[in-house]
Amino acid sequence: MHPFFFLLPPLVLLGALLFVWMAVLEPRRFRVWDVTIPRLPRDREEGLSVPSGRFPELKILHISDTHFSGRDRKKMEFLRAVLDDAGVPDFVFLTGDIMDTPPGLATCMELAAMIEARLGAFAVLGGHDFYRFGELWRKYLSIYKNEPVQSRRSKPNPVAALRNGFSEHGVVVLEDANRFVHLPEGGRIAVIGLNDTFFFHCDYEKAWRGVGCTPAIVLAHSPDVLPEVDARGAELAFFGHTHGGQIRLPLKGAIVTRSKVGACRARGVFRQGRTVFSINQGLGASRGTHIRLLCPPEVTMMRVGGKEFTQHYVTV
Repeated sequence: MHPFFFLLPPLVLLGALLFVWMAVLEPRRFRVWDVTIPRLPRDREEGLSVPSGRFPELKILHISDTHFSGRDRKKMEFLRAVLDDAGVPDFVFLTGDIMDTPPGLATCMELAAMIEARLGAFAVLGGHDFYRFGELWRKYLSIYKNEPVQSRRSKPNPVAALRNGFSEHGVVVLEDANRFVHLPEGGRIAVIGLNDTFFFHCDYEKAWRGVGCTPAIVLAHSPDVLPEVDARGAELAFFGHTHGGQIRLPLKGAIVTRSKVGACRARGVFRQGRTVFSINQGLGASRGTHIRLLCPPEVTMMRVGGKEFTQHYVTV
């Protein structure tokens, strides 16, 4: 008998165990990515006027890609624990793909009702908040064709109810728009929210209208807007969409990012130009793709104002 037949049973067992880990265990290993970045220098003459002349110290909770579908008990238990532990951060940011299917709308409202933020809670929307199933798969299969195509067979999600519900709970939804936030110590920050460039065209002129030299924080679902954000200038930018790749291999990193930023930037904090960009791995995935390997679901707790860059992971 060929030696391969003796290896077959342990290989099948190993494959079964790996599948259980990827499909059942790791998708529930929720964690908080706690990251501190040094206080950002200010090189503009206008906008923020605080005694230090620097970007203010901030505590920011970043939640992305929850993909709520109505079966969200574990995610909500985790988020409730995170929000309890976080106290009241300065900002809470939601960066799209919050709702995956219509039953997830109720969970979105439950989350919005729990959110408290000293300076404000803001959200941008992703493709899954608008459409589900077939329409989005068409986009995934044409990742480099960012055209706002929608077929007659599109299956819309209740995005209007999502917008209205968030507004009722004090979460501001920004779609190619900005909102100024006045700081207790004086001065102001502009929060800019962009449409999901994976599914729509962004109106950057509209989004930046009136911002001028005011320091800015940019929110977007897909990081494909990174070159434009870098060119226009912002202090901070938060993205989702990539899920960190979901499946990561040692040395290689992310296998698929569904983005033009590349595997090396599928997750993490990095600087390009004068902007610090942050992409977290998200909390969920769309139906049928709930697998993860070396890429646990997470939210980000960012502190701006440390002496040096630090990061660690907290399991809640």
